[in-house]
Amino acid sequence: MNRRRILIGCGTIFVLLIICGAITTLFAPDGEEIVSRTEEEAVSENVSETEAEVASDEPSDTVQEPTAEPTATELPEETSTPEPTATAEPTATLEPTPEPIVFTGTGDDVLDFEKPNEGAVLVRVEGSATGNFVVTAVTDDGTPAELLVNVIGGYSGTRLLDANGLFESVRFEVMSNGEWTIEVLPLDAAPIATVPSTLEGNGDAVYRIDGEVDTANITGNQSGSGLLAINTYTPDALFPLDLPVNTIDSYEGTVALNGADYIAIQSNQQWTIELNE
Repeated sequence: MNRRRILIGCGTIFVLLIICGAITTLFAPDGEEIVSRTEEEAVSENVSETEAEVASDEPSDTVQEPTAEPTATELPEETSTPEPTATAEPTATLEPTPEPIVFTGTGDDVLDFEKPNEGAVLVRVEGSATGNFVVTAVTDDGTPAELLVNVIGGYSGTRLLDANGLFESVRFEVMSNGEWTIEVLPLDAAPIATVPSTLEGNGDAVYRIDGEVDTANITGNQSGSGLLAINTYTPDALFPLDLPVNTIDSYEGTVALNGADYIAIQSNQQWTIELNE
């Protein structure tokens, strides 16, 4: 009984071995084929990817249609900017010289006038009297401001009026037995005396000094009679009026004029003034 069981078991094992072998023979080629196919597919995929990469690196044969060329943007034309012209500096407007105030007459008279400017002015007088000839400037309250002319006989000369800054004359009082002419003029009407130069004259005169005058050599009143008075006038000075010479004797000397703007001579005789720098 035991022996039979052993035999049956061995036979069963044998049969199983045969079946396993058959199964191995039957399915082994197909398994290798599956493995081979899987490897081939992997290789194929790698090759495809490599070819795709190469293909992407190679320039494409496809010719792209050119896009429309950009149109040129028109630049604005350059306009020439005019260069600025130099603006002329305004020139100082010169005020016209006032017309002289002129009076003419015969005999005694009283003449009211208005000066062309405040302060000093020039008064030019001509007279042909045979007796006393007197011209006095007075203020609006009748105060005598300046005795301009006081001679016997004829007279011709120019005097400086209201240069002392104390008065403003508004009237002339004339005493004469002859004809006369009186003119009131601004200071700019005075003749110009350049520095250095020499002035010569006879009688009363006023000059406007052009240049920086330092001193003056003066001679006059050589007969030793009459009056020789030299006034200087500098409008902007603290003391505008100065009297460096005032004598009734014969005179010769040098005086300081200290940069004066005007020089006024009062004399009835010949005089000489040399202006020095």
